[in-house]
Amino acid sequence: MTKELNPSCPTWRDTSLPQRPKSRRMAKAWITQRMLHSTDAMFQQHGFPAWDAPQEVMDVCHTSTVRPLPEKNKLFA
Repeated sequence: MTKELNPSCPTWRDTSLPQRPKSRRMAKAWITQRMLHSTDAMFQQHGFPAWDAPQEVMDVCHTSTVRPLPEKNKLFA
């Protein structure tokens, strides 16, 4: 059983990568896994809906009417 990391905790986001290529690849894989496992909690914390939440689609059509400008001499009458 694995416990999800606290997404607010700076333990893994402030991690630097090692210089050696093999260690660097391992560190990248570890950081990527931590990001993946805390994605749902992070989205929920910031008010995003769950990935499997029902979606509503709205199709909005804006229309406008263009009226001709009044004649110049009628503007200041």
